[in-house]
Amino acid sequence: MIRVNLIPGAKKAHRARSGGGASPLAGVTAALGRAAARVKDPYLVTAVASVVLATLFVGGTHLRQEARATAVAGRQEAASGDSTRFALLLRERASAVAQRDSVSRQLSIIRSIDNERFIWPHVMDEVSRALPPYTWLTAVEQS
Repeated sequence: MIRVNLIPGAKKAHRARSGGGASPLAGVTAALGRAAARVKDPYLVTAVASVVLATLFVGGTHLRQEARATAVAGRQEAASGDSTRFALLLRERASAVAQRDSVSRQLSIIRSIDNERFIWPHVMDEVSRALPPYTWLTAVEQS
């Protein structure tokens, strides 16, 4: 049956749909369409939507920065512990290097003294080998 509405300003009667072929988003789009029909000032809706989006953006940025700050604090604490441990190792290494240098200096002094001290026994040994047996020397001079 066909109905014709002759009353001005009267709303159109909706027929009930039969069948289950409607999509799940049909109700959402219908609700959005009704809300859009009721909007008198689209600039107000745009302003409210931009405030909501800005609030969501700032909140998301804040949460992300908090997570990054927590991660950086953890890395800083680990680096500080490593720095303390490595500072101790560097001090031990510096003291070991200082001891090595001291011992090296002492050994070089001892070698220089020994080199001069053991020259004459070697010279006398070579001279005694060069002379015939039972020969006596009364003096040897260095030139």
